[in-house]
Amino acid sequence: MKDTWPAAVRAAMEGAHMWTADSPGALSLRDALASARLLHRAGAPLPKPEVRRLPPAPVDRRPICPVELVPFVEAMVQHPLLRGVLPEFLALLAHRGWRLPPEWVPSAIELLGKKGLTPSVQQALGPLAAWLALHHPRWKSLFFPRRTDREGSVARRIAQPSTLRVRWEALPQAIWQRCVLDWLRDTAAWNRPDSVFVKVLVKSRHPWPDALTVAFAEQLEQWRRAAPLPHGEALLRAAALRSNPQLLLHALEPILTWPFRWAEVIARVIDILRFRSRLHAAFSALDTL
Repeated sequence: MKDTWPAAVRAAMEGAHMWTADSPGALSLRDALASARLLHRAGAPLPKPEVRRLPPAPVDRRPICPVELVPFVEAMVQHPLLRGVLPEFLALLAHRGWRLPPEWVPSAIELLGKKGLTPSVQQALGPLAAWLALHHPRWKSLFFPRRTDREGSVARRIAQPSTLRVRWEALPQAIWQRCVLDWLRDTAAWNRPDSVFVKVLVKSRHPWPDALTVAFAEQLEQWRRAAPLPHGEALLRAAALRSNPQLLLHALEPILTWPFRWAEVIARVIDILRFRSRLHAAFSALDTL
């Protein structure tokens, strides 16, 4: 673009030579030069903002899950009660080599949050989720946490006895199941909300073995005449997400006639179990095609 500044200055200077105090509306030399400078800025090309071009998203060669499963994703996104089923749904997809439709990946990341983004779940979401998180200020810390520990502080924590405690939720499935089955007949462990057994069942994400589900149903029968215990409700919620849905539904049928103080809790659990039953049936139907 042609520079208009020299011409604007000449015009301003010529106007200044013809300036007299009696000239109506005449500009001073300073104002004329300022006006010329504004004209120059208006005529100059605007600086272009620097736009960083993002690299393309990595290719995920896994096939998108069948369209019959999309309504289950919609239900989990829309209903908070069902959001806890999402990790199981992703695990079922990964087991069959399928992936979420790309348009649902951001919603899945939002629903899972920090606690739900286990390594297996991240693997199930695929490289697209990691690529999105890399360019999202809030998601980036979920997928790529910063390591702020220094060697000295790490060494001091290792020396503390508290760091030697067992992280039950991180145990392999086989070891976790063996420990849990050893506690089944311990009535005191079931009744104490602060027992290791209760904490293990509430916090762990491992599927419940059928023997544990049956023992839990028997324990519920013993709690029938009492008000819902805080850890009883927590165990029910954990069982709704981790146990065999058909087996627990069968065990809960007599509980539907329990006193009203249990009704609301049990109704929510049954809704989750029925949703999971339909989900498993849909996957089984697709496996037979």
